[in-house]
Amino acid sequence: MKTLYKYLLTFGLLLILHSTVSAQIANCDDFCVTDIQIDTINKNSLLVSIYMGDTSVTHINYPFIDVIIDDNGDTIASDVSFEFYAQLPQTNQTYEVPTVLNLIPINFNCTVKLVYHTFLPDETACVLPFPCTNGLTATKALDANSRKVKIYPNPASQYVTIEFYNPKQDSYTLTLYDAQQHIVKTITGVTNNKVILEKENLTNGLYLFELLSSGQVPITGKLTFK
Repeated sequence: MKTLYKYLLTFGLLLILHSTVSAQIANCDDFCVTDIQIDTINKNSLLVSIYMGDTSVTHINYPFIDVIIDDNGDTIASDVSFEFYAQLPQTNQTYEVPTVLNLIPINFNCTVKLVYHTFLPDETACVLPFPCTNGLTATKALDANSRKVKIYPNPASQYVTIEFYNPKQDSYTLTLYDAQQHIVKTITGVTNNKVILEKENLTNGLYLFELLSSGQVPITGKLTFK
């Protein structure tokens, strides 16, 4: 019994220590909603791009967009599940959120609630205006075309095509991560606007990808092999 008690006590202390180390609270002033679009593949979803500029933390845990409210106070989009295991500093990440909108109105303004886990005690939220008002739009946000990413077919059984904006034919590296954030595939020297990703020996499930080029904000997304 004493051995079991010591084991449980040690496990509890390690769990608390892990939560304390993992918990990181970013400065909400260093977030910027850089773009909101209707998903061209899933018409019932918004693609919301958020830039995180806070370099005082290494990442935020399990981020997701909880709710989007327009200027009239109406809820136009909401979600309760996380898409990504983390967002890193100085990255522009695109979140998919179910919506009631069929199109984005002209001069669209709204409020976006970004939620992430700190485990102390539970969640932390940043309430962000769109368009962005903290100056990050001009310095860090990409133009609308450069945030557009097409992923098809998705889910995929054999291969998936990822199209992105690359008019200057910059050299990109595509890194694919599994659900445990392990790198499972890397493709270098992508200089056109399209990359075809073969399933090969990958298992079925959700994957996250990052397209990175020197001097550019990373492009991220998710795909599923079935």
